[in-house]
Amino acid sequence: MYPHLFIGTAVFSSYWVFITIGILSGFAVLIFNTSGVLKNERKKLFLLALIIFIPFIIGAALPKLIEILALKNNTCNGKTGFSLWPGIIFATAAAFPACRLIKLNVWLAADLFAISIAIGGFFAKLGCFFNGCCFGKVCPENYSLGTFFSIYSPAGYTFPDKMLYPVQFFSAISWLFIFILLILRNKKKYFTGELILLMALFYSITNFIIEYYRYHLIEHFLSQSQLFSITVFFSALFLYYYKVKNTR
Repeated sequence: MYPHLFIGTAVFSSYWVFITIGILSGFAVLIFNTSGVLKNERKKLFLLALIIFIPFIIGAALPKLIEILALKNNTCNGKTGFSLWPGIIFATAAAFPACRLIKLNVWLAADLFAISIAIGGFFAKLGCFFNGCCFGKVCPENYSLGTFFSIYSPAGYTFPDKMLYPVQFFSAISWLFIFILLILRNKKKYFTGELILLMALFYSITNFIIEYYRYHLIEHFLSQSQLFSITVFFSALFLYYYKVKNTR
């Protein structure tokens, strides 16, 4: 796709433009969804968002740093993006002690953040699509959604003049679907914590499937992301069952 956007004489990284839009959209959605929350609780939610934002960035950047250190001859031309799952893990790990410290219901916060994560994930994956990172395998020539990428992107650098599965776009659509689902479910949720668990369930399923079409430097029967998706799915399924059982 287009790793750079040109506005007049200015040149911007497509990836960081979409990442910035995703972050701003996530905060905008959080502000909107907390409009009916008590003022004191709302302040705590914004404070929590600022607290967990730093570990989220650190976690999301960690795989890239490891890749740079481990692979001096990087096949992605050193332009890979951040990883969402590690960022969520780091943010979640920081959220529990933070919620205890500021006396905030962690499940309530998780539900509100889930909607923001979904819209942020949508724009982040669009950023990956334009940047050409996190790219797919070579697809058949008659595949209608096959995508060519610029040779200045990681995908085009690795597979010049080859059509690839647009897995980043598939991921973006899955996040958009989850975002709409959570918005619709928000007013009729069965228990506090349902939204974050639904997000985990649906994205772990879609991510598991999409991973079969994503390119990996070293192929395995199951990728690390798929193994993590399995863990997330069954953990979320157990917690969903537990919460439903205790809500009756």
